[in-house]
Amino acid sequence: MSNYIDRDGGGYGKSLINLNFDNQVLKNLPIDPIEDNSCRCVADACFSRVKPTPVLNPRLVCYSKSALALIDISHEAIDGNDFLIQCFSGNEILPGSETAAHCYCGHQFGVFAGQLGDGAAIYLGEIINQNQERWELQLKGAGLTPYSRSADGRKVLRSSLREFLCCEAMFHLGIPTTRSGSCIISDTKVERDQFYDGNPKLEPCAVITRLAPTFLRFGSFEIVKPFDNESERAGPSSGNEKIIQTMVDFTIKFYFPSIQILNVPRSERYRKFFEDIVIKTAKLVAKWQAYGFVHGVLNTDNMSILGLTLDYGPYGFIDRFDRDFIPNTSDTEGRYRYRKQPEICLWNLKKFSEVLAKLLPLNESEKVLNDFYYPTYQSEYIDLMLSKFGIVKKIPKGDHEELMNDEELIEKFLDVLEQTGADYTNSLRNLNILSLSNEENSFSELLNVLLEQSSKLDEMKKLYQQFFSSSFAFSTWWRTQIQNDYSNEDMQFFEKYASYQKLKEMDPKNFEEECRLKWIQWLMYYIDRLKFDIEEFRNDPEKVSEHESNKKKRMNEKNPLYILRNHLVQKAIEKIENDDDFGEARKLLKILENPYEANEDCLQYTLKPNLNDANQCIKVSCSS
Repeated sequence: MSNYIDRDGGGYGKSLINLNFDNQVLKNLPIDPIEDNSCRCVADACFSRVKPTPVLNPRLVCYSKSALALIDISHEAIDGNDFLIQCFSGNEILPGSETAAHCYCGHQFGVFAGQLGDGAAIYLGEIINQNQERWELQLKGAGLTPYSRSADGRKVLRSSLREFLCCEAMFHLGIPTTRSGSCIISDTKVERDQFYDGNPKLEPCAVITRLAPTFLRFGSFEIVKPFDNESERAGPSSGNEKIIQTMVDFTIKFYFPSIQILNVPRSERYRKFFEDIVIKTAKLVAKWQAYGFVHGVLNTDNMSILGLTLDYGPYGFIDRFDRDFIPNTSDTEGRYRYRKQPEICLWNLKKFSEVLAKLLPLNESEKVLNDFYYPTYQSEYIDLMLSKFGIVKKIPKGDHEELMNDEELIEKFLDVLEQTGADYTNSLRNLNILSLSNEENSFSELLNVLLEQSSKLDEMKKLYQQFFSSSFAFSTWWRTQIQNDYSNEDMQFFEKYASYQKLKEMDPKNFEEECRLKWIQWLMYYIDRLKFDIEEFRNDPEKVSEHESNKKKRMNEKNPLYILRNHLVQKAIEKIENDDDFGEARKLLKILENPYEANEDCLQYTLKPNLNDANQCIKVSCSS
């Protein structure tokens, strides 16, 4: 067994025993004096010292070269390196590592849950790499901590591989995210009831490594929250004004250096701190919406202070477009569905502002939210969508009224996607077919492709049937029966129901023709906007051709071919569980590392799921 990742010491590879640990959170934030690893309320502390619990026969499923490079670990000798596998499964402790679990709270599904904390994640320390960047290294699934509550501190293969792959998929898409360096499976097994339906089974445990500049989250600061009348719970450090100031000052110093160097009063420093978090969060959710990603569990304990996508559980990328897409079977009220994500992130920011109130008065944080959240979100989202459309010139509301403005063009596109049941990712990618240099032929080609990406009538009926049989639809219907005033959400529900009733009366041919007309109408608006981009040189064929070539290149850099569809990761999970075969997981990772580049051998990974194949209609829950 070798202790060395890079045996000859060359390149950026470092010995695992010489990683440059600098564990500042344990030097600067209060630590629980009790070292007994028992589940308990941990007051006036941010971390508890714990040790990982070993697993049986750990084996490396897959690893991310680029993620491990962040902590100066070269990839050349990772395969078969037993010391790395032992360290990254929790069986051995890295020299310089100080293992601990983080105490935090959170609002879960809108209700304050009190103390939560790292119930299965264990901090290994912070590594300073050769570029002087700080990266916190964690194990997830490494055993019991004081915050495990009634759980066992373990994570099973299916949830672990899903998180590992999605961390890396999101990074390569260009969406801010925590990273994952490795996924290790073991012979240790635990019992899980995946769908909470009374059918538990034994599943293999897995451990992943996670990396981020910090894993501090909104919920980290909620440990000081006073007694909550609704939930009848308080943070374990309720009322401790010293600890909240210590945490904020530490966070600014290490993770917001541009604010730390400002020569301003402390009150202004705290305002800038909150403003920066608001802007980062708004930009993050704009990217989620533009790429069709739904987090699934947007509790305050899953919101990063750095605007990173954090804690991948029952997430999902939208296949057939639906503004009410809910990937999480546990979200029976639809709180975290696709269309609600911007609103929920704002709600979470408001809850975060409440625990900062001693440092930043609520009237000031409210002004920051009003001034920066939705303006930042709207600007970022529109810019992203226009880049996906290949459109250069913006048209805000009120300008060039003969053309469809930015918001209208985007919303109308989403309307047509939803009405035709078209695949979100594939429809956007194929917009690159349209060329003003060959308008007639490319228009016809694109129209045919968009119709192929649209659903058939029987598929649309099935989608509506699934929606109206969901707990969310039932609760919405029940609410409308007991109240007189209808909300916007209620009206959206009624509109959806009316569309379903209309579908029931249609035959396949009429539905297909209606889809065709809807796409033609939107494409005409779209072409007008594309022509507006070239109006200064539309009579110069050479410039138009150059513009079209550059447009297609830009669009291909913003519209991925490959996303992590649930049925794809499920196939990789089943290959491991049934055959101990890691090949599919590794192939999927390789594809996701190049999501914008076409590969003739990987066309099957772009296909939307077949609604008539139960193996491709995957549902996920909070069970992990």
